[in-house]
Amino acid sequence: MTKAKLKSMTGFGRGVAKVGDVRATVELRSVNQRFLRVAVKMVPHFASLEPRVRELLEAGVLRGQIDATITIEDGGGTSVARPDPALVREYVKAWRKIGRELNVQGDIEIGTLAAMPSLFASDPRDGAAEKIWPAVEKAAAKALAALSRMREAEGKSLGQDLKGRIATLEQAAARIGKRAAGSKPEYAKKLKARIEELLAEIGTAGNGLVTRANLEREIAFFADRTDVSEELERISSHIDQFRSALAAGSPAGRKLEFLVQEFQREITTLGSKVADAEAGREAVDFKSELEKIREQVQNLE
Repeated sequence: MTKAKLKSMTGFGRGVAKVGDVRATVELRSVNQRFLRVAVKMVPHFASLEPRVRELLEAGVLRGQIDATITIEDGGGTSVARPDPALVREYVKAWRKIGRELNVQGDIEIGTLAAMPSLFASDPRDGAAEKIWPAVEKAAAKALAALSRMREAEGKSLGQDLKGRIATLEQAAARIGKRAAGSKPEYAKKLKARIEELLAEIGTAGNGLVTRANLEREIAFFADRTDVSEELERISSHIDQFRSALAAGSPAGRKLEFLVQEFQREITTLGSKVADAEAGREAVDFKSELEKIREQVQNLE
């Protein structure tokens, strides 16, 4: 089984195909979108083909906003030209008015009007949509392939960037863990010494109101409240899952977005627990790097 490639949600693809006297051009543009949305733009009298185009594109794209523009050149084989009476009347009326205002002699001849394509409308011949479909289908398939290649190229670049950033988070978490573990005993020691000093000053150390057992219990409670080992373990697990999702390829965007939210939850809790100033600064840097990861993840399919 071929391994799925990581894809971005942004890209462009163009495809051209000629079948008989019909030449179709399909251009696809894709941008970020939480879900898959496909919009097709083509001449109204071929609108019956839009569901087929949409189905073809939806089979090749999992997520993103896809805008498809389709143009047809058919040599007149799929449509019948006819004058647009309302447009012709407005045209003649406007030029006669200009002639009177400028005192220019003469009038517009029928031959002049017949030579102006803009005064004609076209009606589709019977079966016109079916005639152009083979060219549209081939052009759309080519455009989709080109779009996929561009999305894969950008996805590869995003994947490399995210691998580097997740390594940065891993290193920051390791430093936080080291600082937190090293600072807890020292902080507890200082806390104990300070409390005993205060107790001695106010003369309550021996009156039974505060005992050494109470003191030890409070210090133990503090040590437990500042323990960040569980948060660090969950962060480590999220890092492993993040890397696995990147390696698995698209669709990965939604899972990675979820993991970013979980990272945010853990680092926020961790930041509120650490007593060491340096560990606190590391937690802030972790959040800053995480925000950059969030922005990149939102571009992935």
